[in-house]
Amino acid sequence: MSRLGFGGIGMSEIATGTTSLLRASLGRTGKWAASFAFISGAVGDVLNPLGPFAAYIALVAAVAAIIIAIAMVLRLVLAAKAMPALIFATSAAAIAGGVYGIQQQTNSQNGVIANLVPAVAELQQSLGIVSQKVAKIEQTVTQTQKTVEEVKKSTDTVAKTTEQIASTQQQQTAQGAETQKSVEAVKQTTDTVAQKTEQIASAQQQQSAQGAETQKAVEAVKQTTDTLAAGQQQQQAQAEKLQATTEQIAASIDTIAKGFARLSAQGGAIADPKRPDEFYHNARVYELAGDMLNARRSYLAFAGFDVDAIDPYT
Repeated sequence: MSRLGFGGIGMSEIATGTTSLLRASLGRTGKWAASFAFISGAVGDVLNPLGPFAAYIALVAAVAAIIIAIAMVLRLVLAAKAMPALIFATSAAAIAGGVYGIQQQTNSQNGVIANLVPAVAELQQSLGIVSQKVAKIEQTVTQTQKTVEEVKKSTDTVAKTTEQIASTQQQQTAQGAETQKSVEAVKQTTDTVAQKTEQIASAQQQQSAQGAETQKAVEAVKQTTDTLAAGQQQQQAQAEKLQATTEQIAASIDTIAKGFARLSAQGGAIADPKRPDEFYHNARVYELAGDMLNARRSYLAFAGFDVDAIDPYT
């Protein structure tokens, strides 16, 4: 308990000492540090046309404040001596950072003060700050113009080279066309000679063919005469064969008709039918008896004989 009590008393004493030191430092250096920091921010704002000096001042002051604070924590320097520098660096970083932030929000190229106070803008012009920036811009524009002219020259050179290449290609194309015409003329002459040769050969072939055709015509007449004679004989044989076939069909029809009549007279189904009249007889018997399944089977068997010359319903 005693150690904790002493520790608490020690921390309280340190905090009280730090607060007292901070108040004393602010009393001694606060006014001039704030004034100097404000002047630094104002100078950075006035010099804004040449560059973001406010941002540079804020960055340097912030880094310095961090370094001083670390040195004080690690007790590398005495707090009494380092505190005024810490106050100055912190004030400069805060004021310069605020000025840079306002510049970014208002998008002022010549600085916040120059936009608010015309006299400061005139001061910038009298000191040559703005004119120096304008000179830089003019120099940049001049360099850009030179670059554009160089690019234009290069483009013109490329265009001329392209035109020369195109002209050369056109000449080559024209020469190729003339060569092609010469080749076509030679080919046409060769074709004409070949046609004449073919015509002569064709005339000779026609003469030979006419003699051969005359011989063929004589042979064809003889062959036609022989064919007509053979055709007459064949027609005579076919007529005789047709007559015999007709007689056979008539006999078959007569036989089938007699079979139908005989089966009708007998009545009843035939157990083992073989001929078409027997199948037809069974189909009629089954149909009259109401047995349509067997009647259908018998009709189909009868139709399988393909008896086209008989009408089974007569």
